[in-house]
Amino acid sequence: MTVVGTIEGEPEQVGDRYSALVEVRSVRTADGVTHPCRGRTYLRCAMGGSATLPSYGDALSLTGALSGLPGPRNPDADAFARYLRRQGAFSVLEVRSRSAWRRLPSSYGIRGIVVRRARSLRVSMTRAFSAHMAAERAALLTALVLGGHSTLGQQTQDAFFRSGLLHIVAASGANVAIVVGIVYYLARRLHLSASARALLCVAAVIAYAIAAGAQPPVVRAAVMAIVFVAAPMLDRDRDAASALAFAALGALAYDPGNLADVGFLLSFSIVAFTIAFWPAWQRLEQRAIPVLRNEETARSLSARVARGVSATIGLSVIAGLAAAPVTIQTFRSVSIVSVVSNALVAPAVAASMPAAIVSYLACLVCPPVGGLACKWLVAPLASYILGVGNAFASIPGASVSVPAPGWPAVFAAYLALGFAAHRITRACRGQ
Repeated sequence: MTVVGTIEGEPEQVGDRYSALVEVRSVRTADGVTHPCRGRTYLRCAMGGSATLPSYGDALSLTGALSGLPGPRNPDADAFARYLRRQGAFSVLEVRSRSAWRRLPSSYGIRGIVVRRARSLRVSMTRAFSAHMAAERAALLTALVLGGHSTLGQQTQDAFFRSGLLHIVAASGANVAIVVGIVYYLARRLHLSASARALLCVAAVIAYAIAAGAQPPVVRAAVMAIVFVAAPMLDRDRDAASALAFAALGALAYDPGNLADVGFLLSFSIVAFTIAFWPAWQRLEQRAIPVLRNEETARSLSARVARGVSATIGLSVIAGLAAAPVTIQTFRSVSIVSVVSNALVAPAVAASMPAAIVSYLACLVCPPVGGLACKWLVAPLASYILGVGNAFASIPGASVSVPAPGWPAVFAAYLALGFAAHRITRACRGQ
């Protein structure tokens, strides 16, 4: 059959094999009859040495064998089929040669055009970085800004997984916060009104979410940012817990299958427990760090450095605890070095995104200046992050395989964490 559709989400490439979810628009059967339809299929395609691979937002015509999802044969053998069903895909399209697929001139509708424009940002950024540094560093910087790990080498992906750093290349709240901060700062410098600043931030967040592939973590972060920014325009107070709940309800209303998506579960659990435990961590650091107890020394440089180091460690510990139950259940492994590795790379990751954005813009406006910025600013940051990931991944026993405890045990673990957060919050408030 010949399927016409649009690439949805971030494609994956392993060797010369390419896979992606395709939003189907029409199917032409062998008898030449075209049937308009809606839904998704899972594409497995042979690249055949193609220099330019299809990317998110591309419209394609694909000729191959269309079949239903395979049924379960062994225990847990249908896990991938269940994942595809949650993504709305109920068939597999096998395209076995390069001549069996081609790009179409344009995507469908206004949404397709917007997606293609936003997606071109990833291609342009990778090309700009690759002109001034090694390919792996360029791929890492693009992944840090826009999310996605498919462009990273398999060795780097394995190293990041073993060292507990794979999450840094997933677009999330930190990325969205930096985008909002940059746009808000520029809007203030232009003396725009509060409503205009809010609208610009909302537009920037939507464009970034599309460019980053609209995965559950970035959608959650985008919705939270929009609710946060737009709250004063609707005469509402800004509240992190309410924004997170609104984002969760919106994501589940759009696609109830998100409740079984690992990215959705990890993203919301980490943010929820960060909101719950962060006041207690701040109170703990005030007691443990002498320079933070006194109002006169709390604004000194040493206090700021201490607060930054404490925040890095706190976020690593809280995120590790919040992600552990789902990670163990899903991947049946846990990284025992993740807290230390995340604490070491967190400052570099935080600096890499704004530095990469500035360097990319400099490459567009003044290539010589952009080249110097890439060589002397962002390339060393990327090298440091890669070095930390490889170093911790090489430690014997960095990642330990464990049996899956079962979803009832995962639910019980989160109940215990929630009860602990409740008790700690009450204690911090003196109740």
